[in-house]
Amino acid sequence: MDEQGARAIATAMSWVARIFAVVALMALPAVAGSYLDHRWETRWMTPTGAAFGLVTGVSYLLVITRTRPSDPRNRDD
Repeated sequence: MDEQGARAIATAMSWVARIFAVVALMALPAVAGSYLDHRWETRWMTPTGAAFGLVTGVSYLLVITRTRPSDPRNRDD
């Protein structure tokens, strides 16, 4: 594999890791809320966790997709 192909695969794997982190940030608070709802017999923690996960996931997604022109990792050589 040439250097350009290896760089492309590394970039793709980096984005896979970032997207997985966003999915975890969105899903885990709702799962935790559901667990706590069942354990404590409440009905408000799942929607609260889902809302919290949505806000944190979208916020994190916006942060990681923001590109800085001065960052040498964002070059398209």
